[in-house]
Amino acid sequence: MNKVIFRVDIGQSTGIGHIRRCEALASALNDLNIESVFILSKGIKEELSGEHKAYWLPYRKHFLSQFLSPDYSTYDAEQEVNEINNLAIEENSKTIVLDSYHINSEYVARLRSYGFFVVTIDDLAGISFSSDVVVNGSAGAKYLDYKSSTDETVFLLGVEYFLLRPEFKSRNYQINSEVNNILLTMGGSDTSDNTSLIINLLEKKMTGVDFKLKVVLGPFYDNRVNIELLSKSSKRDIDIIDSPNNMSSIMESVDLAISAAGQTIYELCALGVPTIAIQSAENQSSNIDELSRLGAIYSIKSSTYHTSTAFLIRTLIYDYNVRKSISSISKRLLDGKGPERVAKHILKYGF
Repeated sequence: MNKVIFRVDIGQSTGIGHIRRCEALASALNDLNIESVFILSKGIKEELSGEHKAYWLPYRKHFLSQFLSPDYSTYDAEQEVNEINNLAIEENSKTIVLDSYHINSEYVARLRSYGFFVVTIDDLAGISFSSDVVVNGSAGAKYLDYKSSTDETVFLLGVEYFLLRPEFKSRNYQINSEVNNILLTMGGSDTSDNTSLIINLLEKKMTGVDFKLKVVLGPFYDNRVNIELLSKSSKRDIDIIDSPNNMSSIMESVDLAISAAGQTIYELCALGVPTIAIQSAENQSSNIDELSRLGAIYSIKSSTYHTSTAFLIRTLIYDYNVRKSISSISKRLLDGKGPERVAKHILKYGF
């Protein structure tokens, strides 16, 4: 059986979106009888589903806990590439998928010198790529300044290549006439603690508006105690949900969502859940700007959400037609076949 190696990071600084989209691609590869083997930073293996073989790299040191990212001040890229090559020889694979912000052009060049077919999953267009394939499935990807240092790189850009997990391909979501449940999910880590800030904002600005708030906390979120205190002091019904493995079901149970502007907004769009996306990083700007332009979401810059969030929530609560329109547009945007398209490209050219 053909095999693909995945080298992916996950942690408090990067969240869990990288591992989730790699799992989506691995699922599509499995449908083509291609096995996936993951190489991870030590201490994060627990966030990978049990379906795939996984290795821990020994060259990333000084972990504070299993829930924190490694200290890259001691990072040795050359050693890591050598170790990956040794593992690849053991696994009989020369096809690798990279998903890490800490991988640069030299890293990719070293892998290619060992004979690897290199696929890079990217968000930033921050380097000149020597990869064989670059994948960016975001809505704004085609507007980024992607460059190849070899003139041979194939760029798979746009939502038709978005790596959506199978559980989010459902088309059964329906818009209710009234809003009774709102989802708040600010990513796997939420280092700025927007979760607490938004709950406080809703308490102050949404008095007299009756809805249940479902708050999803990611595995790297470290302020749960404060959320519990906010929940106990609130007159509103607040349901705290920790690192759920049924996220699609939770999304389908709500009438609208407030979400961080990462991988999750595409999952919400695929299901058709009306969503307010809050930008928390500069590299999310082109992403949510394009989704907003298309009418698939409402978006808010983090610096303005104090004045905008309550207004947009009221708009979505009281305007059924707006929610219906957003749901319809977002469902049409994503067909769920992105992983299949990327997997077929890897099968055709990567072996």
